[in-house]
Amino acid sequence: MTNELPYRAALQPLCPVHSCPMTSDHREYSTFTCSAPNCDVKWQRHEGYYSPDPANPGTRKVLIPFLKTAYIVEHGYFYLASVDSSKKKTWRCSVKDCHNTTVEN
Repeated sequence: MTNELPYRAALQPLCPVHSCPMTSDHREYSTFTCSAPNCDVKWQRHEGYYSPDPANPGTRKVLIPFLKTAYIVEHGYFYLASVDSSKKKTWRCSVKDCHNTTVEN
């Protein structure tokens, strides 16, 4: 049995670099990967956005500008949910039935 909180339905993080949809590995603790060619950005609920560090195999470069801690610590990090035509970004909690979001210009 796991203590992991369920993900919201239709969870679809966007890459914070390209604003394109990320794809899931469909595991219990899902890792989402950018779908743009040659982009290695990833997102996990408890890691936030990061990319592998090619200089140090097995380590990660945390993408600090894109880390948005969820308002409830156990919920991990927000994911980028949408970017509108004026470049306004909506960040959302990944936990099922959690309505916490933040919007930035």
